[in-house]
Amino acid sequence: MWQACLKRVALKRIQATRFKFLFLCMSLSQNRCTLLCDMH
Repeated sequence: MWQACLKRVALKRIQATRFKFLFLCMSLSQNRCTLLCDMH
């Protein structure tokens, strides 16, 4: 039982970190696009 619970928690944590990483990438790309547009 404990092992399954730990696996579930680990999976949730990995998904959360992946989501944060994706969110960071998206926000960074958006900022880069706006910066490029402003320069032009």
